Amino acid sequence: GIRENNDQRYEIYNGYAQGIVSPTTSWMFELRYDEDEIGDLTMVIDPAVYNYDPTIRQTFENKSGRIGFRHDFLPHSTLIGTAALDSNDAAVTDWDEVYNIFENGEGAIGELQHLYGSNKFSLQSGAGYYYSEFDSRFEITDPSFPYEEESDYEVRHANIYSYAQLEFPYEFVGTVGLSGDLLESGFTDTDREELNPKLGITWQPTESTLIRGAVFKTVTRSLVNSQTIEPTHVAGFNQFFDDGLATLVWSYGIGIDQRFSKKLFGGAQYLQRELDVPFISIDDFGVQSPVEDDQKEQIGSAYLYWTPVEWMSLGLEYFYEDFEVEELQVGAIYGIYGVTTHRLVPQVSFFHPCGVSARVWSSYVDQKRDFEEYIPEEAVESDQFWQVDAAISYRLPKRYGIVSLVAKNLFNEEFNYIDTDPANPKFLAEQRVFLTLTLQF
Repeated sequence: GIRENNDQRYEIYNGYAQGIVSPTTSWMFELRYDEDEIGDLTMVIDPAVYNYDPTIRQTFENKSGRIGFRHDFLPHSTLIGTAALDSNDAAVTDWDEVYNIFENGEGAIGELQHLYGSNKFSLQSGAGYYYSEFDSRFEITDPSFPYEEESDYEVRHANIYSYAQLEFPYEFVGTVGLSGDLLESGFTDTDREELNPKLGITWQPTESTLIRGAVFKTVTRSLVNSQTIEPTHVAGFNQFFDDGLATLVWSYGIGIDQRFSKKLFGGAQYLQRELDVPFISIDDFGVQSPVEDDQKEQIGSAYLYWTPVEWMSLGLEYFYEDFEVEELQVGAIYGIYGVTTHRLVPQVSFFHPCGVSARVWSSYVDQKRDFEEYIPEEAVESDQFWQVDAAISYRLPKRYGIVSLVAKNLFNEEFNYIDTDPANPKFLAEQRVFLTLTLQF
């Protein structure tokens, strides 16, 4: 990392096997082991808002196994099934192991899906069930104030869904779907019984123009390794985000993609999400109660790409994010009711037949924040800055892999920036150069 206690270490081992029983039936089997050890990764680049923790250590261990099958009844009728088990252990220690949190859990998921297809109509229908149980322990080992508290909770979720895709005259394709969720979350003491409509449409008025729109409702649920066979998008718009468990979301999206010529492409997209986020509130007397917060997210983007010659490409991207919350809770962005960010990214890439490529891109960021009253007056409520990044890569012969030398924040620019995902920041307030090697066999 770029500061004290900002280190991170990940080990992931994965084994996968797939076989064919007959021309109509196949199976798969997967084992996965993941072990992580990290410090404080949060990057809120404004000390008045958040000072990093130099002592906190976090370890996570996950073991999972998955089986699946596919069977073709007819050329237009297929059944898919999958089941998975996982086991999780987590530990968080702070202040030289004076404050400790330990959690372990086990979960299981099973899903079935039927696929039907014809020339003008296709249907994806399925159902699934998830169950998990967790035990946690919080302890203080300071001899002057010893304390220990244990708790446990369960999560149950059953879902059923059906998505139909229909082709209409004049190059219209519609998606009509409905899903149902029954969810019991002991973590947030929240139950959901929801019917979720899905509506999407794509229209291609010309060979070079594609217009998309969608409206849909979702319930955020737990999964094993964040994997599901339910369709994850409607008309190209993502359904599932990393929201809190049992979050209820209405999403509205519209987009356009345009090919201006054989070498010039462009497009734009806008997605608005309205969320009901459950969480446990703690009052001044320590009394806990389940409540919900209304949140709103607006996410927009636009792009323009041009390849004037075979060995060079130019690009310009624009990103817009606006996040608003009504109540602050544990896990929210630190003391902030709203963040609005505009980001402009010009870029240029070069390619050579020998396998060498280079890329330079710059980001202009304009961000404004709406702080809670308790935030110190010296906190910066807005900032504008440029950050330049660069990379040079070499693709190994026969596509066996790629070697890349990457420089982030090339000119060591100083700025104030708060990421809406603080543990996975887009920008670092310090120059960083690193080498990566990826091998493929």
